[in-house]
Amino acid sequence: MKKPITAMILIGLIMSNSQATNLDDWPCIQRYTPELSATVVWQQEPSKQSLTLSDPIAHQKIVDVSTNLRNDIPLIESSLRGYLEEKANPSEIRNLLFYDVFEHIQAKRKRILKGIFRYSEKQQKLAIRIDKQRTAISTALTSDQTDPAALEDLQSRQLWDSRAFRERKQQLAYLCEKPVKLEQRLFFIAKALNSNTAP
Repeated sequence: MKKPITAMILIGLIMSNSQATNLDDWPCIQRYTPELSATVVWQQEPSKQSLTLSDPIAHQKIVDVSTNLRNDIPLIESSLRGYLEEKANPSEIRNLLFYDVFEHIQAKRKRILKGIFRYSEKQQKLAIRIDKQRTAISTALTSDQTDPAALEDLQSRQLWDSRAFRERKQQLAYLCEKPVKLEQRLFFIAKALNSNTAP
């Protein structure tokens, strides 16, 4: 039986990639890691075995269920156990299942990282616009030739943009948590596949 995976492995999973770096334009407090390493949490041969699945649709369903963050842990444990109990070669299926899960999580995580960068870029542009609006308002307030209606419109737009910026900042914090949750999910699945919760 393989050694149990500890919480320290999860730290290694998040920080092991040699290319990981804190980019200047990375907006999250979480460390930026572009890739995950399967071998940190999975000690079997680091490649998918060539197997002919009797029911590839059921196999894909387990992968989808396991990687959906909306699904809770008991459901995933039950699904993994039930799926593997039906297999004559659970060890080989375990390995294939893990790497399918890993690839699914890796792809989903990459999409989220790209989305975070795009989201951050929009926030930066919005912040620059708000700063220009503040400068324009300050200038208008000290000018004797300011159009009151134009000033009111400018203040209204600045207020609206500031509110949008704050709301998007809260949403960004939520987005930043998703890559970590996917990493935690991969850690849990590896642990479940290596424990007595799966045959």
